[in-house]
Amino acid sequence: MQPLLRLLADPTRLRILAALEPEELAVNELADVLAMGQSRISNHLRLLKGEGAIGARRDGAWTFYRNALHDDAERSALWSAVRAGLVDEAEFLDDQERRAAVLDTRRRLSRDHFAAAAGTPDFAFGTVRAEILATLVPRERIAVDAGCGDGYLTEMLAERFDEVWAVDHAPERLAAARARVQGGNVQFHQGEIDALPLPARSCDLVFLSFVLHHVPAIGAALKEARRVLKPGGRVVVADLCPHKEESLRQDEGDFRLGVDPDDLCAELVAAGFDDVARFPIEDRWIASARTQLPLFAINGVKPRERAKRAPKNKTSKRNASSKKSRQRHGVTK
Repeated sequence: MQPLLRLLADPTRLRILAALEPEELAVNELADVLAMGQSRISNHLRLLKGEGAIGARRDGAWTFYRNALHDDAERSALWSAVRAGLVDEAEFLDDQERRAAVLDTRRRLSRDHFAAAAGTPDFAFGTVRAEILATLVPRERIAVDAGCGDGYLTEMLAERFDEVWAVDHAPERLAAARARVQGGNVQFHQGEIDALPLPARSCDLVFLSFVLHHVPAIGAALKEARRVLKPGGRVVVADLCPHKEESLRQDEGDFRLGVDPDDLCAELVAAGFDDVARFPIEDRWIASARTQLPLFAINGVKPRERAKRAPKNKTSKRNASSKKSRQRHGVTK
């Protein structure tokens, strides 16, 4: 713990750790938040990483950093105490304002893309919807298409499920989905996938179809899916495997260059899902004329609640004991 305490004695490193929560930041984003050059930050990042205070995730040409102190209960408690002393500091407040602006810029890039984009995603074989649905055995009653876009998956869900709730943050995409999907069993809702505008325990199935590579905090989206699912309900995730097509950041507004299936399985378990299983998908995402990207699907089940034991009836127990006592002594009522 002493090496960590020495690291926390530096004001710049405190600002870095505060900036790297709750969402991870790329190095260039961190430089904008702290209003200082990347070279000045690099040595601090090296020291923090060496002590395990931060974690790093390589994503194509970018590296994203996160505050890893919360991975350990003792370190988390120490950091929470230190951070509480920063909240009124002028530099900390300025960093938080710049951080909000950086995250707003990041999200706006994705939103601007989806506000302007239209049409069906480019898949090599066009079988991905059927392959996703093939991971399901029974027919659930209420399905949610979280991040429905133009209704590419919603259209098929409407044919299979009794009721479909399509959710997207972009009104332009919801309008396109309404025009595409025919049928009175579909409801459309504007909202975020990490803050679904749906009641808790209200649906049987949640689809997260090619949306998590746009999400900075995957865990928050998975926990929200669990919230709206009924006990025994399932989440189904389909997405791109990790890749190196940097052009998709600009062309498609992608935040992540794919999602690691193994990491996602671990995140599903951490979010409270059981029976997490991965299914192969033969279809491919066409990224360019020469590049087709592999896909995957994973589902998990929200545990059913255990039946509560009926409280013991003390009166009945007392009467039964009294009856046995009378019988032992030859007394009848």
